[in-house]
Amino acid sequence: LPLTVVDGPHETRAGRFDPRYVLVMFRERELRLTLVGYLGHQWELSAMCAWIGSYLLAVFGARPLIGDSLQLSSVLAFSVFAVGTAGCLLGGVASDRYGRTAATIVPMVLSGSMAFMIGFLLFGWPSVIVIVALVWGASVIADSGQFATAMTELCDPAYRGTVLTVQTGLGFALTAASIRLVPVLETSS
Repeated sequence: LPLTVVDGPHETRAGRFDPRYVLVMFRERELRLTLVGYLGHQWELSAMCAWIGSYLLAVFGARPLIGDSLQLSSVLAFSVFAVGTAGCLLGGVASDRYGRTAATIVPMVLSGSMAFMIGFLLFGWPSVIVIVALVWGASVIADSGQFATAMTELCDPAYRGTVLTVQTGLGFALTAASIRLVPVLETSS
């Protein structure tokens, strides 16, 4: 294993950040759709990661799993995050096999369905809640790598840094808003 990182075979000369290229991201249909998809992905992923532990604690309470220090809800929340590893691997394999579009649409539909469904499940159905949460954990992250890759493939190579900076910045700004919005909505209902 090399101890240093080397540039890949498709290295391009680094460009400067150009805020004018941001307008291109909104004018060009492919870039715009990719950005909107990424923002939807970030909104759902971040809200799920921030609040699934609290939701599972509400469902299962402080029921200990082992001794007094390890709660069932904590183990389940960790499991939801851990299955994301399998989701990422499957997303990458699916992208190579079926194309980036299919590898993005299928997990988005699946994770969106789980997100919609989980809040309506009765707390008396703990097994169903666990299954839905695990499917959600795997599918919500499965398309993550597709968005950055799509942006770098669709944009002018000289502006990859600009595009990825703007995409990531907007995604995390939306993340902060969605994490803050969940408790506001919960207390108002």
